[in-house]
Amino acid sequence: MAKKVYTCNVFFKEKSGYYNSVDNPDKLAEYLDGKNTEWKYLNVYEKDKLAANKCGLYLRRIYSKNYNTQKK
Repeated sequence: MAKKVYTCNVFFKEKSGYYNSVDNPDKLAEYLDGKNTEWKYLNVYEKDKLAANKCGLYLRRIYSKNYNTQKK
């Protein structure tokens, strides 16, 4: 069975970043939280197999632990 690969857009305070091949988006979120970066959330997409470096179908959004506590 083929391993699922995702693309992720990470939104920081004043910029955004793009990760082309992510095996586990939850681990990426934990990594960013552990680095104490000021990221807000990341959008998870299926990897588009037809076009390189483009996002496929939107799946979900993962919020930063720090961002969730600041919103309340």
